[in-house]
Amino acid sequence: MAIPPPSRVLFEFEPEKLVATVAMFAGAELSELTTLKIAKLLYFADKRHLLRYGRPITGDTYFGMENGPVPSMAYDVLKGATGREDSGIWADIRPLFESFIEVAMPSSGYPVFHAKCKANTEVFSKSDLAVLREVITELGQKSASELWTLAHAERDYATVELILKKQSKKSVPMPYETFFEGGTDEVQAVKVLVLAEQEDRDFFARFERC
Repeated sequence: MAIPPPSRVLFEFEPEKLVATVAMFAGAELSELTTLKIAKLLYFADKRHLLRYGRPITGDTYFGMENGPVPSMAYDVLKGATGREDSGIWADIRPLFESFIEVAMPSSGYPVFHAKCKANTEVFSKSDLAVLREVITELGQKSASELWTLAHAERDYATVELILKKQSKKSVPMPYETFFEGGTDEVQAVKVLVLAEQEDRDFFARFERC
């Protein structure tokens, strides 16, 4: 089974939305809000919004790893916040992140994220907020392991998981196109629009370079 080709559908990563999203999760006082749990909630929120409205919320780039779908930029930020890695993205986003969120480092177990103050929801659209509130209500009180199981059952990740196992890879790209796999006719119609919009963006980008 071949690794999925690079995504034709590209979105701009929005760090302000990432911080506001994590702050919303933390402000909702979700239980055991660890890096793994945040990564899975981000995946479900980005995927739901993409399938309904033609774009994700954060614009992150996803990879399939042993623990499921991983938003790569968010993962680097969360690793930086917990002291595991001082990456470039963390250095850039750290002042904003630490103004809204703090990390409790227990003597045992995983670091847990807490809100310092209310999230800046002005960075979101109405549809962003609707989906985030829906994800918080439906999935927010599930444990990280429960979200792990749900994410592994998603069709887009199941395809990637086979590649991880057969080729012994640590990570495999998860293009946004794969998020539409197994979707309804309505979802497939959204995919057609997303691909058409990407073609328009690519055209104008080439035109600007001329």
